[in-house]
Amino acid sequence: MLIGIIPLLILLIAPVLQIVWLSRRVKNKTNSPAGLITLLMMILCIFLSVIAMTVSVNGFSAAGIRCATGAVGFLVIGVMISLIIIPIIGIIGGIIYHYRHKKKDLTTF
Repeated sequence: MLIGIIPLLILLIAPVLQIVWLSRRVKNKTNSPAGLITLLMMILCIFLSVIAMTVSVNGFSAAGIRCATGAVGFLVIGVMISLIIIPIIGIIGGIIYHYRHKKKDLTTF
């Protein structure tokens, strides 16, 4: 049971890190652009999906299962997260940043 949960948690690391990093950007605690954050998280998510697949294959082989079709599913899910979810989070973070700082710029005049 734990063998299936650990790769799923590994796949969630990149989106959670991106949300944390973008929230720090909105609060002006970091100066990294949203595009750079999104690109780094996409690359990290692809690497983490390979790691999740490897962990799953090792768990299957330890349990005596020879078919690794489920493990390849973690790779596919990780790539889909990287291509769909992470850019959406980046766009939403960029929009929030734009509107929060646009409002602050108007009040300074």
